[in-house]
Amino acid sequence: MISKKRVVLTIILLLSFLSHAEAITTKDVVNYMRYIKPTYYFGLNFPLGVTQDNYQTGFVVGANFFDRRKLFGNIDPGLALSFHLLTPSGADDSYVDISFVPIARYYHPYAKFINPLMVNDPLEIFLQGGFGFTQWNSSGSSKLKVLDPSVSDTDLTLTLGTGLTSQRFELLILYTNVYAGTNIKYFTISVGIHF
Repeated sequence: MISKKRVVLTIILLLSFLSHAEAITTKDVVNYMRYIKPTYYFGLNFPLGVTQDNYQTGFVVGANFFDRRKLFGNIDPGLALSFHLLTPSGADDSYVDISFVPIARYYHPYAKFINPLMVNDPLEIFLQGGFGFTQWNSSGSSKLKVLDPSVSDTDLTLTLGTGLTSQRFELLILYTNVYAGTNIKYFTISVGIHF
């Protein structure tokens, strides 16, 4: 049971903090959201290494959210949220994961090209990397070979890749390594649409 004294002390500390915090208005939030540009994408996963022994090609859907205020020059910070599914080699196997990865994207200032399909929409080459977390789940007989002893866990994840982007679309090739005992590795080729 929580004592009344602790509740009162917690309320006093919270009110003290809030009285010194800067007021954030709805207008501030709306102004900031103008700079957050989402990209929704879908594509194919191709397992690598030991992961390839138990799983075949799968698919990915997700979204990248970038801060486009150019606070860091040619680097845009962002967040990648994605869902991956690898189809099984055996009838009773399955692998799915959900990734939450803070990312950064670097645009080389001289890596811009004329888009032959849309002259006013140049193409840019970029590099992308991130380090975050993946919640994964594996079931079936292959889990003992790939992910022993766990069948479900949250682990650190590294992503590295490159791509080509325009004002409306992008192509992304991404390597992913989930550090789960025996690492889960795959690369993804996906197509994105900017909003």
